[in-house]
Amino acid sequence: MMHAAITLTGPGRLGYSRDPVLPLPEGALRIMPRFAGVCGTDLDIIRRTRSDMPSVLGHEVVAEVTECCAQFSAGGAGGRIVVVNPVSDADQTRNFGHSIPGIWAQQRVVTQQEIADGHLSAWHSAEIGPESALAEPVAAALYAQGLMGLDAGHAARVLILGSGGIALTLALVLTGKGHSVLLSPSDTDHAAQLAQGLDSFPGVQIVPRTALTQCGFRVDAAAVMVSRGGCRAAIGQALAVLEPGGVLDLVSSVAPGVSPACGRLSFDDLAGIRWRNTRGTPTAGAYLDGQGPNGPYRVTGQRGTSADQIAAAVMLIDAYSTRFRRLVSHVVPFEEAAAFVEAVARNRALRIDGRIVTKAVIAF
Repeated sequence: MMHAAITLTGPGRLGYSRDPVLPLPEGALRIMPRFAGVCGTDLDIIRRTRSDMPSVLGHEVVAEVTECCAQFSAGGAGGRIVVVNPVSDADQTRNFGHSIPGIWAQQRVVTQQEIADGHLSAWHSAEIGPESALAEPVAAALYAQGLMGLDAGHAARVLILGSGGIALTLALVLTGKGHSVLLSPSDTDHAAQLAQGLDSFPGVQIVPRTALTQCGFRVDAAAVMVSRGGCRAAIGQALAVLEPGGVLDLVSSVAPGVSPACGRLSFDDLAGIRWRNTRGTPTAGAYLDGQGPNGPYRVTGQRGTSADQIAAAVMLIDAYSTRFRRLVSHVVPFEEAAAFVEAVARNRALRIDGRIVTKAVIAF
C-alpha cells in the first residue's frame, strides 16, 4: 500500500511523493490528517526565503489516530483526535514541517521520541471542521495576548504588522476579547483587498503601512507577524507608533545583527528574546527594556505553544466555531493542494474563486 505527501520539487514548486506504508515501530502511532492549515512559514519555505528544507511540509493539523502499538498519554494525547504541537518540548530546533518531516501527507508515523517530546495534544471537542486546523495558530495568538499583557478587563489598541493567517487569527482573538486592532499589511493593494474580505469582523481596522505615522496613530501594544526579510523594517514602524511603556511582541523571527534596532537593543538582542519564550513557558528575563522614539518600551517574543495553550485554543474554537470558520477563505482537497499552495506562494494577494486567500485549509 502507498500513501502520498506534498513535497518540494524545486524553488517555488510542489509535487506529490508516493511512499510505501511501513509497519509501525515500537511505541509509535500512526495519524491521518483530517484538516491542515497553510501557514506563512510554509509559504516562505516554498519560496526558499527560509533555510528549512523538510522532506514533507506542514505543521498546523488536526488528525485522527488510526493505529498505535500501545496506549499512549504523552502530552495529554490519549484520545483518538489530536492536534500537532510543532515545536519539541525537549529541543527547540526540532519543529514539525521545518527541521523534521511535516504533516501534509495522507498519513504520518509519530515516533516514540516525538510523542515524548510533546508533539501531540488531544482534541477534546466532539466536532471537528476546517476551523479545527486553526488550533495551533489560535494557541499562538493566546500566547501573544498574554505576553503583551492584554487582559479582558482593560480594552487596548493593538497594532498587528502582517496579513498572513497568524496575523488575522490574532486580530480575531483580540477583538473577541474586546480590544481594537489596527491590521497593517506591507502592501497597499493587499490592504485594500483585505478590507473587503474582513468587513464582517468588527473591531479590525485595515491601515496601509505608509499611513501609520502619517495619520498619527498610537497603540498600547504591537505584534510583528511578517516574513523574516521584512521584520527589521516592521520593528521600526511598530516602535514609531508605540506608546511609552508599550509592549512589542516578536512573533516573527528577526535576522540577528549587532546594529542597533532602537536605543540600547541590538537585533541580536531581539533575535534572542524569542528563544527565551518557548512553548508557553517564559523564563527569567523574558522581556527586554528598550528606548524607542516615543519613550521606553518592553520587547518580548515567542516560539511554539504549550499543551495548556493548545487546550485553551481548542475550547475557544469549539465555543466560537462559526466565527473562526469565517477566517478560512478556502478549503482545498488534498489532491489539489500542491497546485493551490504553489500559486499562493507566488502571489500573496491572489484571488481564487473570487476571494482573497486569508487562510487556506487542506482537507484530507
